[in-house]
Amino acid sequence: MASSSRIDYEIISDPFNPQCVIAGFIPLWEDNEKEKLLLERIRGKEGDTSLKYTPQEERDLINGQIRNSQGFDVDFSMFRCLFNFYPSSLDESHSTLIRETDRIFFGRLAQESIADYNINEGTSFDFLEVEKANLYRSKGYIYFITFVAKDPCHQTKVFQAKVCNVFCREIEHSFCRLKPGQQVECDEDSKRVVKKPRCVVACFNYSIFGEVTEEDKLLLERIRGKEDNTSPKYTDQEERNLINKQIRKSQGFDVDFYKFRCLFDFYPSFLDECHSTLITETDRQFFGRLAQDSIADYNVREGTSFEFVEVEKANLYRNKGYIYFITFVAKDSCDKTKVFQAKVCNVFCREIEHSFCRLKPCQKGECHENSERAVKRPRYNTRSNKRAGVFTNVS
Repeated sequence: MASSSRIDYEIISDPFNPQCVIAGFIPLWEDNEKEKLLLERIRGKEGDTSLKYTPQEERDLINGQIRNSQGFDVDFSMFRCLFNFYPSSLDESHSTLIRETDRIFFGRLAQESIADYNINEGTSFDFLEVEKANLYRSKGYIYFITFVAKDPCHQTKVFQAKVCNVFCREIEHSFCRLKPGQQVECDEDSKRVVKKPRCVVACFNYSIFGEVTEEDKLLLERIRGKEDNTSPKYTDQEERNLINKQIRKSQGFDVDFYKFRCLFDFYPSFLDECHSTLITETDRQFFGRLAQDSIADYNVREGTSFEFVEVEKANLYRNKGYIYFITFVAKDSCDKTKVFQAKVCNVFCREIEHSFCRLKPCQKGECHENSERAVKRPRYNTRSNKRAGVFTNVS
């Protein structure tokens, strides 16, 4: 996903820039009934009360609206000319060759966009429906999608997503944002989301000279096993897209590393060895301590009494420190085990930060016998490197 910098939001009007968006005329020839019907559906039938502008005035007007709204809000009813920037008819099929309506197609893109937004912003919005979508057609399409999503308090918010679909290339999600002029506070569940943006995008783990060291080769072989003729074959870019898709889909917890021939800065931990700290303890012990801190925070917040049992696995993202995605098992007061997921940030020269701890999705956490029992011991600071004795390995 492209970075959500200011240039992503702004409309680029430089015709030599491949991301340029300038509405141009679509000629209406006498025998082109399809385009004439499209124009009539966009603006309705032309009447005596229709606004009259010259074609050049209409072109200036639509491009002004595109720039002012960054492509999302355009009053197409004002125009008698047909442009290559036009609205989607959501309940028909125009944007894809497969048999699905534009509403379904843009809904899928919106779900991917809100998933990226949740990871980058540490939120937990759920997609609801597409409100509208505008299309810019030039060597492919750029989609400007307006859609509705709900937060954990079931409050709805309007989002805007820009998606590029250039011919012969993969679809690229330029950005997803709240429609300007909205607030995102959720008093009930505000503590259940990550407060700081943490973008996780796997990149190739090569040296500055683009070489793979023997140590990296051994690490890659241990991650995926020895390569054979049955191993899946992808290009480097296909592998990068595939791992990032799995990261987004599972929020970093479930990735099939055996598929990849490339080494990335997102990789699994070898729990019975020591790689994540400089002190003499295995990764299993280190992530076990972090998991105990996470489940203690979870118990205080949720009023439960889960006890840590063991670490199942952990994935690491290395970039100016580490982000740990820990999957572990805990038991409730009825001795029933549940699988939990915890995200922990360990940035260089800062305290360890427990971003969140949650039940792995598709599980239930009820214990009918002691469901009302809450943790009674006082809460202590679980987020100090000094208390945990953690030192980051910078080598």
